[in-house]
Amino acid sequence: MNVVVTGKNMQVGESLTQRIKRAIEQLLQKYFSGRGEANIVLTKEASSFESDIKIHLPSRVVLHAHTRGHGGAASVFAETEEKIAKQLRRYKRRLNDFGRTENPALEATEYVLKNQDLSEDEYNTDEETHLVIAEQTQAIERLTVRDAVIRMDQGSLDHLLFKNVGNDRLNLMYRRPDGHYGWLNPEQ
Repeated sequence: MNVVVTGKNMQVGESLTQRIKRAIEQLLQKYFSGRGEANIVLTKEASSFESDIKIHLPSRVVLHAHTRGHGGAASVFAETEEKIAKQLRRYKRRLNDFGRTENPALEATEYVLKNQDLSEDEYNTDEETHLVIAEQTQAIERLTVRDAVIRMDQGSLDHLLFKNVGNDRLNLMYRRPDGHYGWLNPEQ
């Protein structure tokens, strides 16, 4: 867990820095077992303070909270901390409630094939040359696109085949090399 506290137009004291780090570490520990990174920026404007908190979760979700106020830096941070705690709580609840919906799943058989080194002549034959070494039944869940993204984040999956609730067709959600999601939604 990495928590960075910085000040703009002001010097953040050691005691306030430690208090902020402890508060954010406790939030991350409470909701995500201490996993994640946080950046906190305290800014002094003419007669007010601003507090920005950005938390980067392992699921690549970024939560952000901002507060501006005329109290001291500590009180403005406390307001921002409440906002980010609410976001963390809601996100965690959404992840926990995700699996509780009643959507019947389809059944599909998954095969694991042994890759054999074949010469070009052997590869071009019409007969099956791959040996099935494992076979199991997998459930294809009925999900919305949003729920598919949540499911991928929960299980740290690179791809997910699902039946789209919106159009009742099989869709594929995958994680792109740049970290964003790709979504294949066939027309027919």
